[in-house]
Amino acid sequence: MESESERIYGQSQRIRRRKQTSSKKGEIIVEPKPKNHSYSLRTISISLQEIIISGNSFRGVAKNWSIEIRENQEARSEIEEKVPSYSVIRQWLGKIGLYELQIPKAKRDDWIWIVDFTIELGAEKCLVILGVSAEFIQEKIKKSNGCLSPKDVEVLAIEIMSSTKG
Repeated sequence: MESESERIYGQSQRIRRRKQTSSKKGEIIVEPKPKNHSYSLRTISISLQEIIISGNSFRGVAKNWSIEIRENQEARSEIEEKVPSYSVIRQWLGKIGLYELQIPKAKRDDWIWIVDFTIELGAEKCLVILGVSAEFIQEKIKKSNGCLSPKDVEVLAIEIMSSTKG
């Protein structure tokens, strides 16, 4: 039985088509779309990278796509492209976050916890527990200045609390 990535790769090879034109417009390639999605893997990947790596906002990413599509309209005249809305991009990122929370964490005796109330909405607060291993911190201190970045920690738990005492 083929894996999901093999299926998507095979699908992308079947739907890839090229159009030779007399002008310098080049070729048009139809990107593969994951099952039950309206946007291509490329669109999803670039959108998430703009948020995670570049620190762009959801609305900023949506505006970047509208500029990109408008600028390349002549080259892609046959393909009707939709601009992903900020809420769709937020849902993609939320799915990645949910996946990160649900994957099993390494069983370690040397976890160091970082506990913080991060967001307050009305009477409710969001408790976040991050974890980093003592072994990793010792290696980081030897190699650099010892400052942790978001990549260095794992989210161990998130809890919405209406009452906090103590």
